[in-house]
Amino acid sequence: MKTQWISYKDKRILLVDCSNYVFQANLIKQELDVAVQLASKEPLNSILVLSDVRGSKMSLESFKLAKDGSSQIEPYASKRAMVGVTTVQKVFLDSLNALFPKKKIVPFKTMEEAKEWLVS
Repeated sequence: MKTQWISYKDKRILLVDCSNYVFQANLIKQELDVAVQLASKEPLNSILVLSDVRGSKMSLESFKLAKDGSSQIEPYASKRAMVGVTTVQKVFLDSLNALFPKKKIVPFKTMEEAKEWLVS
C-alpha cells in the first residue's frame, strides 16, 4: 500500500495515496483501510491529512468508499487537503465538505501547495 506518514517541515502528514487508480475500488478501499488504521492511533483533532487522487478515476463504488473512509478519519484530522481533483471529483469533494463543514478538505493543484497549507 502507498498510504503512509510523511514528514514535511518537521510535521507529520498522513498521505492517503490513491493516485493512478483507474476504476479500482478494491485498491482504494485498501488505501483507506490503512489510512483509518493509522489515523485511529492518534489523538482526536491532531493529524494533518493529504489525499492524493492525481491520475485516478473513480466509480460510484469508489466514491462511497471514500465517503466512508473520510468519515472515519475526520475526527482525527485537524486539517485536510487534496491534490489531483478533476471536475468530476470536485462534485464529490463538495458533497464531502457539506457533510463535514468544520473540517473541509481543501483542494490544491500541487503537492507542495497542499503541504505548505497543511503545516501553516
